[in-house]
This record gives sequence, structure tokens and C-alpha cells, in this order.
Amino acid sequence: MQVVAGFKYVPTETGLKFHESDAKIKLVVGPFGSGKSCMIMNDALFYCLAQRPAPDGVRYTRIAVIRGTYPELQSTTRKSLEEVFPSEFGGMNASGAPITGHYYFPVGDGPYEYKSTGEKWKPGYGTFCNVEIEMYAVPDEYAAMKVRSLNATFALINEATSVTKEVIASLQGRVGRYPPESMGGCSYSGIIMDTNQPVQGHYLLDYIEHPLPDWAIFKQPPAAFKHVNEDRTVTYEVNPNAENLTNLGSAVKPADYDTWDAERKHAWLKQRGMSYYQTQIDTWLKNGRDDMVDSLFCMLDVPIQDGKPVFTLFNYKIHVAQSEIPPLPYKNVIVGYDTSGIHPATVFLQEQGGKWIVLDELYGEDMGMEAFLDKALMPLISSKYYNCNIVVACDPANAKDSYTGLAPSQHLQERGLAVYMPKTNDPKTRINGVETMLNKNVGGLLISANCKYLIKAMQGGYHYKRLRLVGGVEDAYDSRPEKNKYSHVADALQYAALCIQRDDFVNYDARPIIREVSRRRNVLRRIM
Repeated sequence: MQVVAGFKYVPTETGLKFHESDAKIKLVVGPFGSGKSCMIMNDALFYCLAQRPAPDGVRYTRIAVIRGTYPELQSTTRKSLEEVFPSEFGGMNASGAPITGHYYFPVGDGPYEYKSTGEKWKPGYGTFCNVEIEMYAVPDEYAAMKVRSLNATFALINEATSVTKEVIASLQGRVGRYPPESMGGCSYSGIIMDTNQPVQGHYLLDYIEHPLPDWAIFKQPPAAFKHVNEDRTVTYEVNPNAENLTNLGSAVKPADYDTWDAERKHAWLKQRGMSYYQTQIDTWLKNGRDDMVDSLFCMLDVPIQDGKPVFTLFNYKIHVAQSEIPPLPYKNVIVGYDTSGIHPATVFLQEQGGKWIVLDELYGEDMGMEAFLDKALMPLISSKYYNCNIVVACDPANAKDSYTGLAPSQHLQERGLAVYMPKTNDPKTRINGVETMLNKNVGGLLISANCKYLIKAMQGGYHYKRLRLVGGVEDAYDSRPEKNKYSHVADALQYAALCIQRDDFVNYDARPIIREVSRRRNVLRRIM
């Protein structure tokens, strides 16, 4: 590579493993500044050099380069490519959609001479690489239409969190289509990706934790470690074993640097990189963005708070159990039920030892009411809560199902469940109901460790959206929480809290409920 590009690339430990893999989809995950972009660009160059030559001695490659926006392609991705494919062998267009580039350079595998068009390759002479680059901004599934007619050898996705999973799926069908067999065929066809730690709830986390058979995941060490002390103060320590340290920072080298031995130079460069990270961390903390430090540098699965968390009293150490908590038999279980549209959600609460425990959660993505009840809610009740008295607290709006004409309360009653309707649906009242429980010891709230969606909602996934204002106005937020994948379980918890805190529920007589549930046992058995 040095012969071709004149760029000295020294792969890290993770980089070596990345380059040794020929998986269909390769993804490297690392902290900010860890050299991920340089890694995937050099991986692309390697595949250009390794491409089988055509009969004319030229190795033909077409690379599709993808990122979320054109400004990001121009400001970051393009510069990374130009470091690997330098200007003496070609270049990139200044604009266009897509942005295109072309490079033609000798591989260095034998003596060579430039040939005119149509001139035959001379046996024994070196081969050439002919690299076409097409750069597209493809943020979502709608923009993915841009690449559906693309014929590429392989693709690069720089900062994979900037595109949706539909983009990745579309690209898989567009690689391995150039060059044709008459020009050497494709020696490697796949997708090469890099990303910082995905934010909490991002689809890539599931691929990272549970990769498909044709995926290979490579994780770099974090740039820093987060320490929570006994007094709950938080400190951050730069990782001396972080990758790419010697290439970070802009401190001027000492005048006698060239006289130092290799070991002393390495130690100085490493310390410069650690100082660079410490400055970055201190700056983010100064701005109150510890969430960005946790994500960008510590590679922790945390929510990035692009808004203001709704539940300000939530404390992970206080309100989240260390393990899953089972229900106690023969006791009331309050089921908070958010019946909104095609995103129904429930949470199961039970009083244990003076606290209200959130034992379980259910969330239906693109699922109708009856399907959610019969395929999710009722099976969970039948298998885990069959010996408990169930009271369902749901949205008092009680909007009817357009298909059956029945309200949620009627659907629930048909299945043998007792329904409690809060007297208000006011968001502030509902939120205050949960905040009151978070602020209590006796009668307070504890969330079982298996309730992942609710925990993430409490951490800030459920938030007030920051308003995009121009001018001298300080940060402003929407007056209502943003609707997203975490808001539904949060709403369900609010209905349960209203049910628990109503004065007329303190002495709520469960005997009629028990009789009603018993009377409808046969209905429940028939449904299940």
C-alpha cells in the first residue's frame, strides 16, 4: 500500500483482525478518534489491489461509498478517501449527486508502462488498478432508491449509524455486480462499515449483540473508563491501551524529537493522544454532556439526550433491580395499558415489601389491539400471573377499535379481566403520578432488570423534544413528551400510577374482581 499511495498506514490490533476477515458484511465499532475511517478506507484499497485482473492487466473495481448526508460525505468521508487514494493517481469531483471519483495506479507487482486505449497488456509486466468511486447520501429507506440501480463491486458505509437498516439491505443486492466475469469478476463483494458506539435503542445494537451468520463485528477498546464512586460521584479515566493514540493531538513536537529513540518517540506520541482525549472529555463535561462522554469515549449503551428527560427523579442505582423479580402469588397485579394505535404497551406492577415492583413489560410494534391481547398479553398472564388478581388500568379515552367497534375496556372484559379507568388523561397529572412514586421510599418504585424498554425510557429515551430555534433564545423544549418507541411503555406506567394513587383505590375491594375473574375462567380457557 505504501508503494501505491505513499501513505504509511499501520493497522491496530483490531485493524489486523478486521483486514484478515472476508465476511460479507464487516463492521468495526470504536470510540471517537480511534482510526475507524482510516481502517475501512485501507481495507477498500486492499480489495482493489487484490481484485483479479482482466485480460488487459487491469484490476477493475467500483466502490459505492455511503453516508447519511452530502455535507458529511464532503467534509469527512471524502478526505479519508483522498488520504488513501492520493491526487497523483486521480481525484474526486468537487460536487455532484453522486460525487464521483476515478483513480488509475500501478499495483507494483512487476515492471509497468502506461498503455494507450486498446493496447494489449504485455505478459510479465505489472498490473494496474482502475478504481471508480461513487459517493451517495442515503439516510433512510426512501433515499435508498438512489442505489437500487447501482452496480458496484463492494460498498463502504462510513458511520453506519447515519443510515437505516433498509439502506444496508438495499446495498446487499447491489454489490458483486461489477466487473463482469469477462473483466475478472468480483474477487470480493460485500459491505465494509464503521461506526461509533450506537446510541441506546439503535437497530445496530441488535446486530452487534446478535450478528447474522454473514456479519463480522470488531470492537475496539474504549477510549476512557467511567468510574462511579461510593459517594456516587463520577470520574473518567483515559484508557492507556486505547487504539490510535499515537496519531491523535496537535501538540508541537519538541525541537530534539528527531534525535530520540523509537521507544521515547512512541511514549511521547501516546501521551499526546491521551491528553487529546482528556481535553475532549473535559470539554463535553463542561457543557453538561456526560451522555456524550459515556457514548463517544466509554462506548456505553446510553441514551443520547437530544431532549430533556421527562422523569427527572429517576436514578438507575435506586430504581432498577440488579436482577429479574418474580411475582408473588395471590396478590393484586396492576397492569398499566397504553392502547395507542398500533403500538400497544403494558407494564405489570405488584406491591412487594413496601415498594411497587414493575415485574414485566410488553410492547407491540405495528400490532393491532386484538393481536396484542391474544398473542402477547393473555399468554403472559396465563403462564406467569395465573394465580394473581389482575386489574388493568388503561387510557380513559377508551377509543373504540375501528375494525370491531369495541373499546379496549370491552376487549379486556371479554377476556375475563377487570378494568380500572383513571379519571383523567392529563399528561402532567400522569407524569406527576410516576414522579411521586420515584420520590418515595415506602410506596416507591423499583423496576425489574428484565424491563429493558422501560429502563431506557426512564433514562431519557422518553423525553421532551428540543425545539430547533434560531436566535438568542436558550434551549427550549416541546411541552409534551415526544412519541417514540419508549413513550408507550412510559404511558402505560403512568396509567398504572394513577390507578395505584387514586384515593378510591387505596381501599379497593378486590373481592368483586376475584368473583368476576372466576366467573369468566371458562372464557379465558377458551381463548388460550
